[in-house]
Amino acid sequence: MYEDAQEIFDYLPVEAGSESRYIKQLWDTFILLSEGKDDVPFFSIVPFHLLFMLAMQYKVYRLSAWDSQFFLSQIKSNQCKTYGSKNKQQLLKNIPLNKNLVWDTTQSSVKTLSLINEKDLFNLFDIVGIDKDTKDSACALVDSRNDRLHASGEIDEEAENKISEYLKVLRHLQEKCNAKAINIAIQGNWAEEIEEGMLSLDELFQEKFLYSQFSKMDFGEIIEEMLVSDNLDFEQWKSVVEKGFDLVYDQTISVLRKFVKNEIDNSKRLYAIRALNDNGEIVP
Repeated sequence: MYEDAQEIFDYLPVEAGSESRYIKQLWDTFILLSEGKDDVPFFSIVPFHLLFMLAMQYKVYRLSAWDSQFFLSQIKSNQCKTYGSKNKQQLLKNIPLNKNLVWDTTQSSVKTLSLINEKDLFNLFDIVGIDKDTKDSACALVDSRNDRLHASGEIDEEAENKISEYLKVLRHLQEKCNAKAINIAIQGNWAEEIEEGMLSLDELFQEKFLYSQFSKMDFGEIIEEMLVSDNLDFEQWKSVVEKGFDLVYDQTISVLRKFVKNEIDNSKRLYAIRALNDNGEIVP
């Protein structure tokens, strides 16, 4: 259960900021329960469910900036019920765009999206074409969790199997929520902000991850865009590769294989070959 469950962090922010403590609390509680005896591990699905919902909220948060009109129309309609009319007004002001329609998270919060009825939150993914079966599965997971929070006397002995269901929903939504297209629309190309002579990209990545609330999988979808940019010198290019290995190994390997096959720049091609060999990957 523990090893599979760790995949949830692929969909949560690399730099969660003020939510880091909350995420750690949920994960530590999940681990504590999952390592318990007898029937204790079955209750670990409750904190895992909250991690799942938080990952969903982060995706909706970015989508609300990408297509604010759809988000606002859904909040105003019965497609997206909230817990009280005052909460609806708060949500209508929660889009992470400033007066100039530029991405800005200083006056909004991903936490505010918890004011939406959990099952209705999935309706906000209609804009990216969520499959009906996936939406039904997600809603069933919400119903199952709710049943466990009443004194019904039921014990969820299928808790471990449900983790794979949660992760399946997340994988589908990651595929539908094209991080590359959405990021370009609301934040532009990260590579264009890398300045000549910038020796270390660590601060830039930390700032970008915190501000964008990017997940590892989101970064995996833009790493190729960064590596093919002419704006990076060789040292900066290598820094992006190293960050890729740290966060999204498989996607980075895939991009490096393309460099081995197609790259004109011999320095980058040779570095890609060496990196693939050093990591035990066979160069095509």
